[in-house]
Amino acid sequence: MKFRSILLGALCAMAISAGFTSCSDDEDNSWKEGSKVELSNTRAFILNEGKKGLNNASLIYFDYAANAVTNTSCIFQQQNGMNLGDVGNDIITYNGRILVVVNTSNYIAMLNGSGVELARLSFEGTDLGLVRDIATYGNYAYVSSYGGYLTKVKIGDSSLTIEKSVELGTYPEDVVVNDGKVYCSVSGWGADSRVAVVDANDFDEVEYVDVMVNPDNLAVVDGHVYVQGYGPFAADWSCPYPWGEIKDGKYTELGNAHIFTAGPGKIYAVLSKTNWSTYKTQTTFSVYDVATGTMDNNYFKNMPEKLATTSIYGISVNPYTDYVYVTTTSYTSDGAIYVFDETGNYVTTFSSYGINPKQLVFLKN
Repeated sequence: MKFRSILLGALCAMAISAGFTSCSDDEDNSWKEGSKVELSNTRAFILNEGKKGLNNASLIYFDYAANAVTNTSCIFQQQNGMNLGDVGNDIITYNGRILVVVNTSNYIAMLNGSGVELARLSFEGTDLGLVRDIATYGNYAYVSSYGGYLTKVKIGDSSLTIEKSVELGTYPEDVVVNDGKVYCSVSGWGADSRVAVVDANDFDEVEYVDVMVNPDNLAVVDGHVYVQGYGPFAADWSCPYPWGEIKDGKYTELGNAHIFTAGPGKIYAVLSKTNWSTYKTQTTFSVYDVATGTMDNNYFKNMPEKLATTSIYGISVNPYTDYVYVTTTSYTSDGAIYVFDETGNYVTTFSSYGINPKQLVFLKN
């Protein structure tokens, strides 16, 4: 942030010498264009997945500086006059904008920093199948879809255009980009055990890394690529949920987690295990330090007792504050967001105001 301030100061000095009289961090308010709602510069958006067939995916705004939801209605519906759609599956930020993937409705949308839709790309009428996950590199988005494809999408100012697709295998899932390479887990819904690797620019030849059975989530931290999956299912449908690192074309297991996410220098991993005869859940949290290769199982402190006995649905890290947001769900009613600060101390809990809170994204102007 110090470098940014120095650079901004230099640009301000140049602007003043050229006859301009105003220069500040918040001068560009283009993110507000078309907004019908007053939003804070410190904005977070909760993607509630909803339930399949109910057309009830939602996007809930809150001010992360205050850690409070003051607008409990779907911001997408308020800004655009329509529902977000059926099953919100993925959401990321891109140059101050938002890219959201709506699985069963089968489209990706680009929103401005206020949630106003700028462009939409439907995968209906193609052989690509239902859209799943998304990552960006340069001026392109890379989108997995259940027809077995990874698709390169050109991002314009107000357009999303399919440029090329490559076939990977059945049921590709998560997507990340590292060092000019696109990584995509190929789950096969339990019939595959590979991560596909494609050059982001050439986007032609596909290579594969053998990992666990049924790989799912991917993450990148400081140039390291990590993968999490289900592993083989037992007779009672339980599974080990292994996760580990992909390096030099090989996979090394590091732990067990049913979900994980990347933070600055860290992997935040969560393992929830449910005894289906008693319906009791036990959840454990761990934080892996990429630089030292060590695991901390006591990072989260003063955790509410309920969180340790609840199945976790998602985990996201605010890149501006390093706060961690853990989401839970009952699958039938509004979920909850548990907030921890940059040192792992519990801060607060609030409602997600939607079913199945999947992920959060954060913006600052």
